[in-house]
Amino acid sequence: MKQSITLTTDDTPKYLCSWNDGEIVQVHTQGTLKNDYIDTNLYDDKEENIFRCFLIEYEPLPFKKYLRKSLTNESFIGIKFYCDNMMITRIV
Repeated sequence: MKQSITLTTDDTPKYLCSWNDGEIVQVHTQGTLKNDYIDTNLYDDKEENIFRCFLIEYEPLPFKKYLRKSLTNESFIGIKFYCDNMMITRIV
């Protein structure tokens, strides 16, 4: 990378996503996540697609519900949720 990336140029929530313990690391908006992963099982409403947080105050959530809740609730910023080999954290 030749220069820094400013993530706060607009009010769009952004997410740090990683797979396989950091093998793949990406920053997404809800739109880019959907564009890149709509055809994968990430958006399936299956029981095994529940994202969990290790903090008691956050309930386990299906992925789409996590996105809806984290979009409007800034308390999700910096909180890691895990499902299978993916970690997602709202960062802005």
